[in-house]
Parts: sequence; C-alpha cells; structure tokens
Amino acid sequence: MLSAAAPFLLLSIATTSLNAGTTAVVNASSPAFALLIEVTAGRERLSRRRLAGLVTCMAGVALATAPRGLGVSGDGVIGVVAVLLGAFVFAYGGSYAGRGFAGVPPLVVAAGQQLGAAAVLAPLLVLSPPPGPFTVGVAADVVGLGVLGSGLAYLLFYWLIDHEGPVRTASVNLLVPAFGVLWGFLLLGEPLSPVTIAGIGVIVVGLRWVLHPLS
Repeated sequence: MLSAAAPFLLLSIATTSLNAGTTAVVNASSPAFALLIEVTAGRERLSRRRLAGLVTCMAGVALATAPRGLGVSGDGVIGVVAVLLGAFVFAYGGSYAGRGFAGVPPLVVAAGQQLGAAAVLAPLLVLSPPPGPFTVGVAADVVGLGVLGSGLAYLLFYWLIDHEGPVRTASVNLLVPAFGVLWGFLLLGEPLSPVTIAGIGVIVVGLRWVLHPLS
C-alpha cells in the first residue's frame, strides 16, 4: 500500500489534470519528505549542505522539464495535492521498509510488495476498466513495464534501502525526470534542448550534496 498501490494510484489521478513536466517536478518532493520523516524521528541529521542539495535538485528538475511545459489549470490543484500526497506516502513507505524489513532479502520484499499492491488494486478494475481492448500488444507492454519498470526497479530499490538507508534511496526520484527526458530523446526522437541538459547537470550537482552532506 505505502510503496506501490497508494502512491502510483495518486500519481495516475494527478496526471488526468497535470502535464508530465509539472507532475515530475512536484513528485521530486519525495526525497525532501523522506529527509523530513527521518530527521523528525531522529534518525538523520539535517545539514545546510544537504538542504542546499535538495533545493538545487528541485531547481534542476524544474529546469530540465521546463521545455516540455509546466502549468496548473482547472483541476490542476487537485492534481498537485494528489502528487504531494503520493510523494509523502512513498517516502514514508521507504522509511517503513528500512525499519520493518531490515535484513530481509530484497527479492522477498519486492515480490511481496508487488503481489500485495496487485491484490489491493485488482478490485478497482471493476470500477475503472481499461478504456480500450486488451490486445496481445497491450499485454506485452504491461508485462514489460511490470518486469522492468516495477519488478526489477523495486528489487534495486529495496537493495538500496537495506544498504544506503531510505533518505539516500529516495533521492533516486530526483533522477526520474532526467531519465524520462533521456528515454524520450533516445526512443521517441523528442528534442533534447541545452536548457534540459543544463537542468540535468544541476540535478547531479545537487545530488552530490544530498548524498555526501559532510564531504
């Protein structure tokens, strides 16, 4: 519920009223939520360098996604709230996993999480069925996204939580918009502007400060 079903359901709701750029920028708040949760609980220390790194990363995300267009209109406020809530739940899920499943093999945690999320979300298909026919091609796309975008990704995610902690692991979300732009360029032929490249560079600099706050 915390790391898959709830956050991705909220993201799906948000994208009905927000464009991809705005969603990416707002969703990049999850590392800040993760740090806030851990600092409040006394498990992490908030240094000026780390805080500056988070702010720098957010600025880089906004810069990298700006050419795609950012905007909030109509029901966009609801979308922003949904993304923020999803980012907070996702961040808390990482913290919960780090404390509750310490030492458990990442494969066990990732498999249990995905099966649990599927069981929770499956009944909702009755209320919101797929808008088009479920063809072989669509099924292959779903399997590909499930295996690579969720299965393998969460296997790495829980390995990172076990070895690096929830705050550092949550920082990978700051790279999601940058990789989204990169995949769009490589696979879809979308333009890669100098502004976007500069934004990705800013993200990398900010991540250096977040991941190495005392260096």
